[in-house]
Amino acid sequence: MSSPLTLTGSTFDTAGSKFGSAALSGGYGVMGYSGVQAFLIYGMTFECWTKGTVVPTSQKFAIGCSGFAGLGCDASGNVQFSYTTTGGSTVVVGSTSSIWDGAWHHIVGQAGPGGGSVYVNGVLAGSNAAPYFASVAANPVAVRDLGGSAGGAYTWPGEIDEAALFAFAKYYGASFAVPTVAYTGNESGVFSLYHLDGDGSDGLGTAAALVPPVVVGLSAGGSSTIEGQFFKGLPAGLTYSLDGATATTAPTPVITGQGGAGATQFGIYSFVITTPSAGTHTLLVSSSGTYSSTTSTTNFTTTASVAATLSAPAISGLVAGATSTISSSFTNGAP
Repeated sequence: MSSPLTLTGSTFDTAGSKFGSAALSGGYGVMGYSGVQAFLIYGMTFECWTKGTVVPTSQKFAIGCSGFAGLGCDASGNVQFSYTTTGGSTVVVGSTSSIWDGAWHHIVGQAGPGGGSVYVNGVLAGSNAAPYFASVAANPVAVRDLGGSAGGAYTWPGEIDEAALFAFAKYYGASFAVPTVAYTGNESGVFSLYHLDGDGSDGLGTAAALVPPVVVGLSAGGSSTIEGQFFKGLPAGLTYSLDGATATTAPTPVITGQGGAGATQFGIYSFVITTPSAGTHTLLVSSSGTYSSTTSTTNFTTTASVAATLSAPAISGLVAGATSTISSSFTNGAP
């Protein structure tokens, strides 16, 4: 699963990094995925720490996927994120957050089924309701960029440290606590991680990982499909827990779309459960994985189902032994 950077013109700040021993202070890197392609099916989160003092006067990119999504800034130096939505059009999530004061700032661009958003230093700075275009065929993640889209006019003018890509929309709400230590590479759903401590090596850990699942076909009190992605090993010993209840062994998952070495490195798992009553719920899915244990959590809301009804029918054009018309009205579903 490793995807190291091929660096061009790179320089490193070894005295003022955010974490570790260095930060990328010049040049750019291109990430070519090693041996396989993987797909950001349910969403994505790009994040990094950055600092700089020169306000850009044109659009720049800090981290992203060429022609697909990018986190950077606009021509005024404000943080922005662009991503592809349904139909292949590009959505730009802007902000009024300028970050060119020489201090380290944590910036995030993410998109998922609920739309896209930008966070600056853990605070929501912009959002758009247009859903992420989750098409495997259209969105293979084979080449990614750090510090600019292969350099040129888009080269990032500041320093970058602790750059990461997650395979889901990671953050929600008005704010969150920014990381205070470097990532280990074994976080839930992490896809690529670059500590940038003097080189472009991928800091992805070896632990198997589950992306927080999605709930498909949701209906209160009925059956719903739990579906998610796995990385670095087939999910094994899957269990799930709803709202903190004792973990329950999950039905044998259906595995689809797997690939990588021995077709076990990444793919999609799914299983069916009975959905709880109406309300907001927390679902925890755990797996013993191939390498080590991993858990992922997602939140979802169910609404009470409404029974379909028929009004008392009327009979018109009544003639004994001949054709008559039966008419009525219905609600909440065709009869």
